[in-house]
Amino acid sequence: MTFGPQIARLRSHGCKVANVEEIELLKLGALNSVAQVAQHPKVQNRRITALKSFLQRLQTSKPDLVIMDRLLIGAQLAVQQLDIPYLSIGTPGGYWRFDDRSTLTRANIFQENKPITSYQKYSETLKRSLAWPRGGFGSAWVHSPYGNLHFMPSDFYPSQPDQKSRSLHHHSTCAAPKTGHRLGLSFGNQGDISRFQSLVETLIENRPSGLGVDIFAGSNQEVKAHFDAFTHQSDMRVFGWTEFSKVMPNLSSLVFLGGVGSIWHCIEHGIPMMIAPGHTGDQVINAQRVAALGMGLHLDDGQDDKATLASVMDLSRLQVFSTTVAAYAAPEKYSTTLEGYCDRIGLFDF
Repeated sequence: MTFGPQIARLRSHGCKVANVEEIELLKLGALNSVAQVAQHPKVQNRRITALKSFLQRLQTSKPDLVIMDRLLIGAQLAVQQLDIPYLSIGTPGGYWRFDDRSTLTRANIFQENKPITSYQKYSETLKRSLAWPRGGFGSAWVHSPYGNLHFMPSDFYPSQPDQKSRSLHHHSTCAAPKTGHRLGLSFGNQGDISRFQSLVETLIENRPSGLGVDIFAGSNQEVKAHFDAFTHQSDMRVFGWTEFSKVMPNLSSLVFLGGVGSIWHCIEHGIPMMIAPGHTGDQVINAQRVAALGMGLHLDDGQDDKATLASVMDLSRLQVFSTTVAAYAAPEKYSTTLEGYCDRIGLFDF
C-alpha cells in the first residue's frame, strides 16, 4: 500500500503496481476531527467511498499480509475489518499529529505515544458511517501491533513507540569515502521555504571562491525558475526533481529542510547534514536528532544567515561530521537488514 511518487519508482524497478486514484483519500490529511467533517461533507463522502472500495479490493484479493505506508491510516481501518495481519512502514509516527495551522508552533510531533482524542473520535465517526465494527486509530499514522518498520539508525529515535518497531538497514554501500566538493542546497517537498530561500541566496552570494553549488528545487517550478536566474554566477547548477543517488557523490555537504528521505541518502553517501527546518511534520525533531548524534548541524531560526554561513563552511567540523555519518551507514547501527526481515516474514506467527 503506497501512493504518489513511490508508484513510479516501483514501476521503474519492474514492479507491477495498480494505481488506485482514491488511495490518497486513505490519508487523513487536514480532515482529522469530527468538527471538520461537517465543514467538508464532499471530502468526507469521497473518503467513505474510497474506504468501501478498498475493503472490496481486500475481500477480492484475500492477501495473507498487508504492508502499508504509515500515512495511509484509512487502510489500517479497512484491514482491521477483515482481521488481516499488517505491517506499517515509514517514520515512527505513533505520536504524529496534524495541527491547525493557526496553532502550529515548532513541530507537530508529540514525544509521548498517547492516543489523540480527536483522531479516536474521528475513527468512531467513520466506523458508524461505514457500519464497520472493528478497529480504530489514535493518531494520523498507522500503528501496527504486528510490526512497525523504519530506515533510520536504531538510536535515531530516542523512544520507540513499542517493542514491535524495527530499524532496517537498507543501504547499498557503507558510505564510501566522499570525493565531492560541491555544496548541495535542497528544497525538498514540504515545509515553509521562505526562510530557507533567503538562507540559500545568502550562501550563494557569500560562498568562498571556487566552491561549486548544486540547488535541488524538487517539483517546485517557481523555486527552479527563481534560481535559474542566478546561474550567471560561477559554478552553479539548478536541478528540478532528481535522483539523489546520482548527485550525492558530488557533494561535500547538504543544506536542507530536514526530511527523512534526505537524511537517509546523506547517511548512505556519508554526507554531513545542515538542517534549517521548514517546521512541517518531523523536520524540527529530525534536525535536533542529527545534531545530537553528531551527523551535522541544526540551523536554528535564531541564527542570522551570515552566522549560518560560517557554520556551514567550517571545514574542520565537516570532516568530523562526515566520519560520524559514515559510521551510521554500518549494518550494526540498525536492528536488522531489510533482506533479513523480509526472509523472516513467512516465519512470523501472525
